Amino acid sequence: MSGAKPKVGDMTQEQFKVARQMLGLTQEQLAYEIGASLASVRNWEQGRCKVNRVAVKQIQKMLDSRGK
Repeated sequence: MSGAKPKVGDMTQEQFKVARQMLGLTQEQLAYEIGASLASVRNWEQGRCKVNRVAVKQIQKMLDSRGK
């Protein structure tokens, strides 16, 4: 992700997509990992709705654990 890490609950659709790609996961794999539906992940990436705080926190934890 470019720049500073977003705050919990403050992740744009582009940051969300880049984070998923950095983790090397498909949308389906990420949905499974964070306990969300595939439709939710797609909607977040397409900007149809805001990424929820729980998902952002989980993704940030995954990035931290992988040193990204």
